[in-house]
Amino acid sequence: MEFTNEIYLASRESSFSDPVYRYKIKPLNIKCMGRQDNWTTYFLNSEEIAKKINRPSEYFGKYIGHALSCPMKQDKDKNCLTFKGDYSGELITKYFMEFVKIYVLCPNCDLPETKLFIRKDNGKTKELCHTCDACGTNSIVKPKSFDKSFEFIEKNTK
Repeated sequence: MEFTNEIYLASRESSFSDPVYRYKIKPLNIKCMGRQDNWTTYFLNSEEIAKKINRPSEYFGKYIGHALSCPMKQDKDKNCLTFKGDYSGELITKYFMEFVKIYVLCPNCDLPETKLFIRKDNGKTKELCHTCDACGTNSIVKPKSFDKSFEFIEKNTK
């Protein structure tokens, strides 16, 4: 996937060759600033991207931060996410797309038309699920083993 072009919100290869695929976003705007031993990576268009994928930026920020093993913060002045350290746009995009595949795309139809919800079983067991507005599928979210952001997302989902 090229980082100068739009990013396709899909996991199936057939979607990448479709010139009229409608679920595309602008490339992630990643800038690294600071001095030696005190770098900060800024995800400058994180709020815009959050609106496009219908998830709070904190959700994918936590995911990316855990994947990079670094603290994530919200910069209120710049209205964006920041990560402590010097990280490339390609690396941030890689982890962002992992997040999209787990928490945004429908496992049945591969479209980003999902909404997260908590399913309770007899009031005891809770599962994070998504329902797809495109095909109607309800499915359980299956996080990766390192994904400590799962607990944060689960706690903050209504």
